[in-house]
Amino acid sequence: METINEFTPDEFLKTIKEVPTVPFHKFELLTSKYGESCLYCFVEGHDLPYYSVRVEAIASMSCYCIDSGGKKNVIAINDFLREKEEYFKYKTLYMVDKDYDDNSKLNESIYVTPCYSVENLYRINNIVDKLFCMSPEDSKYDECHSYIKDKYNQFISAISLFCTWYYSNKEFERNNKIILDIALDENMDSRFLNYIVDEQDIIIDANYSLDDINNYYNTSISLHDIEANSHFINEYNIRGKYLFQFFEKLLTYFNMDSSKKGPHKFFKKSLAINTDRKKMMTTLNCIAATPKELKEYIQKYIA
Repeated sequence: METINEFTPDEFLKTIKEVPTVPFHKFELLTSKYGESCLYCFVEGHDLPYYSVRVEAIASMSCYCIDSGGKKNVIAINDFLREKEEYFKYKTLYMVDKDYDDNSKLNESIYVTPCYSVENLYRINNIVDKLFCMSPEDSKYDECHSYIKDKYNQFISAISLFCTWYYSNKEFERNNKIILDIALDENMDSRFLNYIVDEQDIIIDANYSLDDINNYYNTSISLHDIEANSHFINEYNIRGKYLFQFFEKLLTYFNMDSSKKGPHKFFKKSLAINTDRKKMMTTLNCIAATPKELKEYIQKYIA
């Protein structure tokens, strides 16, 4: 297990010394053009489609969401602008994902999602009604709901151990004031989870153990750690990128079922839903929830 350096929430903030150039430059360009008449919102880049439609609707004023890259950049810009009196006249907002981090030392002017990430706000129960536009009168309505719920439960069961292992490592970092060298991809590694998708069904194939994960990532999380932290892992605290991987596979199946010559299990007309991961947050905006905490945060900082 490789460790990187000493780490506490305070020390994490101290490592952020310089304001990220690109988002700050964009902020200066926007303020020079629109001045104090607009709201400026710094967000993690991949979350921009979610926030852009919601902030403006809640604030009831023009808003420019600025792609700030990652979480550290949003924090750095917040830290920088709070110390520069010449920028106090502008209304600014800052949004970050909770992740499995200790966010207790972040300034209160930064909004932190109530769940792991923005992706977790995209609700599986809304797919049939809001994305497929089905109603209870449709003959396949209940069957479609049941199918999606069953596959979702299989997905949660398949990734729960992995997410608990990852959370346990984050807890180990906090307790020992270190950073572990663990890099996770956007998709869950195929060594641990595979999706088999065709026009007939989705098969979620997860066949791994805690030893398999520890051996691959060179970690030493114990069964005791897993048992102690398993209660923390639920649909709101699974890794959001894995949820969107599941959405991609689920919607690919429905596209295939609806576009085949027949017989169709659910839809006779092609759905043709865009499953491009880069566009999925926009595609699925209709199924996403808006937490009350977000509304309260925006209303507080635009007053």
